[in-house]
Amino acid sequence: MSARKKQLYQAAVLATLILVVHNIPNLLAGEHPEPEVLEEAEIRARFVGFFAGDYVYAAFCTPNDSLVSFMLYGNADADYFVAAHIGSDMHITYQVLKSGVREAGDWPIEVLVSARINDMRSDSWWESVSEQMGWYRAGKVFNALVDSLTLGYDRIDCR
Repeated sequence: MSARKKQLYQAAVLATLILVVHNIPNLLAGEHPEPEVLEEAEIRARFVGFFAGDYVYAAFCTPNDSLVSFMLYGNADADYFVAAHIGSDMHITYQVLKSGVREAGDWPIEVLVSARINDMRSDSWWESVSEQMGWYRAGKVFNALVDSLTLGYDRIDCR
């Protein structure tokens, strides 16, 4: 693993630990606050990679070469689907949430929900792949793929 990838991986692990620590009081109280969905929308875009900031984001280029990104938020089938189809045009469904991430405060966050290419949907694709490979092995393979496609934000480009 390169030094840069190791740094990005360590940053992602640290961000996850911070999120868990901040939510311990809610977890101990048995509370699992569900974020409020403010909007759900679909766009057509080409997947170009992931980048790590405070969390990990999937980056896409729209048909007019605008860069858009969505936080990865527990929809592994969509995360793995876009990784497996890097460079492909696809339909992306995202939600705008009234946070649910303590660090974001009242700011809305945009999260990746699902993806599809023609009639191939991320959820049914992942079901098939994980059935063929075994859930554990498939998760390891596709986590490694996501890691390999995680670039610095400055390396994401639509041109």
